Amino acid sequence: MLAIRNAAIALFILALLTSPSFAKDDYVQYDLGKLAKKSEARLKEIDKIVKETKRKEAAAKKLAELNLLYRDAELLYNEGKFEEAKSLYRKSISYTKDPDVRAVALEKQKELDRIEKAKMEEQREKDRLERETQKKAEVESREKERIEREAVRKAEAEAREKARAEEQAKREAERKAKEAEAQRKEHLKTKSIEEMPAEPKSAPTAREISDDAAELIKKGDELYNNRNYDKAKEYYGKARFLLEEKNKSSKQQELEREAREKARAEEKAKREAERKAKEEQIRLEEEVREKARLEAETS
Repeated sequence: MLAIRNAAIALFILALLTSPSFAKDDYVQYDLGKLAKKSEARLKEIDKIVKETKRKEAAAKKLAELNLLYRDAELLYNEGKFEEAKSLYRKSISYTKDPDVRAVALEKQKELDRIEKAKMEEQREKDRLERETQKKAEVESREKERIEREAVRKAEAEAREKARAEEQAKREAERKAKEAEAQRKEHLKTKSIEEMPAEPKSAPTAREISDDAAELIKKGDELYNNRNYDKAKEYYGKARFLLEEKNKSSKQQELEREAREKARAEEKAKREAERKAKEEQIRLEEEVREKARLEAETS
């Protein structure tokens, strides 16, 4: 202990003598008595620090021994060596009553609590980050599902629109085909009347010719609507003969001319309708192909 104090005094005096302040005679105002008092104060402070350090080291050593004593006492107790265990238990109790040991144990407990608290804070932060990551992943998953549902709805809507357009085009084509078929039938009727020759059996009056021709045409229409075209052609031919008798007048001739012009106009309209229907079908098919190409490029 004395050696430590002497060494401390020597170090203090050496530091003082080599300091810039001392070289400038800043300490000329101090006398030896004051210097000795300051040195003594430093020595007491050093002694206190050394004593406190040794006390804590001794208490820490006792605390470590206390754990070993209690462990050994437990082993002896389990082995049935109760007398030997009693002495260790008593020694352990005496260690626990030491204030220095209690103070060191309290400091160590505080340090352990601090470490445990730091671990808990770290775990809480880790859990928070995991929750945020999971929440972000759930949000991204929901957004992805929403986009996929939207894409499915869009594709279904486009498919329905495409089917509707195709159905509309089909109905339009069927309508035009029906119109063309009706025009074809009308043209066939007119052509049959114009081309079928017939020999007159008598020379009826104009009124009789008109009535008989009307009846023959009516009968021919019935047969034509029943798809009995050959028989209908026969009746139309007979009607044609009767009408030719009546068409000797200029008015009847005009009617025949108008009928022929009408037939030609209807035939022309039929061909025009067929051409437009074909062009419309080609246009729709081209639109479908172009749309499919654009969808393939964007996907």
